Amino acid sequence: MADNAFAYTPLSGAFREEELPVLLHWLQDARNKNDIVILVSHSGLEKDRSIASSPGAPNIIISGHDQNLFEKPLRVGKSILVGTGKNGSVIG
Repeated sequence: MADNAFAYTPLSGAFREEELPVLLHWLQDARNKNDIVILVSHSGLEKDRSIASSPGAPNIIISGHDQNLFEKPLRVGKSILVGTGKNGSVIG
């Protein structure tokens, strides 16, 4: 089993502290290679807002953990956050 097999704790919906810098590194790398970066996240709206306000944030974050449905997309920093609604009912 990999050393980091349990680095993400699904029951809490939160990244451990050392994982956010890794995600941000991957996002920055993706931004350097692509015109648009979309992150599909199951981390919860609070963590997604944190990601969106970080340097190298994705253009769009599709947030699913909290089952939020926004009448209008949220703008956080340069990112757009959208929610999937309950059970992904509004994707598409």
